[in-house]
Amino acid sequence: MRINELKTKWTPKGHMNFIEPKSFDALEKFIQKNCSNILEVYEELNFKSALFRNLTRFDQEGVFVDVPEVNAFVSSSRNNRAPKDTPERFQKLIDGYLKKEGFKALRSNSIFCTSSRSAISQYGPASFIIFPFNSTDYTWSEKTSDLFQTLWLQKEPMPYGANTNDEKYEKLLKMGAKQFHWKYFFRKTRINQAIKKGHEVYIHGKYVAVNVKETSFLARLGFRERLNR
Repeated sequence: MRINELKTKWTPKGHMNFIEPKSFDALEKFIQKNCSNILEVYEELNFKSALFRNLTRFDQEGVFVDVPEVNAFVSSSRNNRAPKDTPERFQKLIDGYLKKEGFKALRSNSIFCTSSRSAISQYGPASFIIFPFNSTDYTWSEKTSDLFQTLWLQKEPMPYGANTNDEKYEKLLKMGAKQFHWKYFFRKTRINQAIKKGHEVYIHGKYVAVNVKETSFLARLGFRERLNR
């Protein structure tokens, strides 16, 4: 089954398509076919945890859509994601390191998800369970649950009058790709472990997002109990 067979309602500019409850029968089959890998992971976790993404509203080039009213949607990660908190030069450097080590899911081309509900609550009131397509690429770190928190909010003594960002950038620049990789131990697989640890996961590719309020539909997929975290 293809996306266009779900009878979805496209948002302005066609960046993503909303799925209404009347199409949930087709959506169930769609997820079972195209997102079977992550369903197996969720089943291994007894459907008690998952990858979440919180949103406030969709900005479709100036046209805003209230997210709490969205039942589900199909979308894909952007290829030119602007950093929200991370200085752009840091993002480019980190992405360059990840590319050198063979990772495809980067900070600039991925959505960020985690199983920690408390960690993503600041990003909006509407919470969605994410079902990445089987072709999706992942990146996550075994050593840190949030790379931004680790790199920029750590309290390190700096020389008087020093530019904190400059000091941290130089330190990161001297580290090099391989040392950076092994210091934070990035992985492409074992997503079940990322979910168990509550670590941030970069997801590059297409995915289905279902509002956690759609409990009846989620129960059909296996989520019959309240989700952890």
